[in-house]
Amino acid sequence: MLSRRQLGWVVFSAAVIGLLTFAAQTALSEAALPLLELGCNFLRHDFLTRLHLDTSGDSPLIRMACTAMAPVRIGADRWIPSYGDFDGGAIHALHVLVPFVLFLTTVCAWPVRSWRELLLRGAAAATLGLPMVLLPSVLLLLGRVTGEITAAADGADAAYGNAWVQAMLFMEMCGAWLTPIETGCLVVIVARRGLAPRASAA
Repeated sequence: MLSRRQLGWVVFSAAVIGLLTFAAQTALSEAALPLLELGCNFLRHDFLTRLHLDTSGDSPLIRMACTAMAPVRIGADRWIPSYGDFDGGAIHALHVLVPFVLFLTTVCAWPVRSWRELLLRGAAAATLGLPMVLLPSVLLLLGRVTGEITAAADGADAAYGNAWVQAMLFMEMCGAWLTPIETGCLVVIVARRGLAPRASAA
């Protein structure tokens, strides 16, 4: 059970991290694009993903452009040829920023006992946290483009049964919130266990 002081610290951390993140949302979204592209192209090899930030509207959008690595069927007699370009859709930049805020808030919620724990927590956050915080956005992008292709080729029912679309729907419902929070808890646990004294060999 959190004490009143700890609860206040969590609320304060969330407010500060949230304000700083959303104040710099364009710069943070731009910085995340190469990592998101890397994740998309690592998980899918049938098309090449290119991302760019669209700031022309009320809120920034991450737009996806794709190049087919093999022919892609989009209808009964319609195909995107190899190396043909097609639009992969877009997601709001908030899909990247919200998990980032939740992750940092979770990591900062537990008190740090020593400078060594702070360093271990920072190292764990960079190596373990960063990929997991970006994972929801990667799955949203891949699920969106896969859903559009599958729906065009085989209908909406087939699209809903696709594994990539199911992953996207999970992220839209709760996964984009649960993943960063659980990863933040794991980072704290890893840092604490790194400080635990090891039993000496008999």
